[in-house]
Amino acid sequence: MNDREATVQQLKDIAVAFISERDWDQYHPAKNLATNLVVEAVELLEKFTWLTAQESEEKVESDRLGVEQEAADVFFSLIAFCARYKIDLAHAFEEKMKLNAQKYPIVKVYGKNTKYTQL
Repeated sequence: MNDREATVQQLKDIAVAFISERDWDQYHPAKNLATNLVVEAVELLEKFTWLTAQESEEKVESDRLGVEQEAADVFFSLIAFCARYKIDLAHAFEEKMKLNAQKYPIVKVYGKNTKYTQL
């Protein structure tokens, strides 16, 4: 399976099956799933703590497997949340990108990292 072949629904089904086989759904109210998403994101961030920008770029390659595993944990947490609460992630992403395009028009932000409230 790879990004070009997998659908979001297939990935949700994998996550749901994994959780169901272990009877973990009972531990997955929204608060716990959202908390776990943050915890997993912090574990990814931890790999880059105290590194310079250049060192962090190099870390992605020098610890590729570790970085990939942490990214997968973040993704699993998000997919599990969306599966449990029937969030159409592809649709939500598309709609959010439309809002982001309005908040960050190319003519105002091109080459800048200014927050939309400061434009």
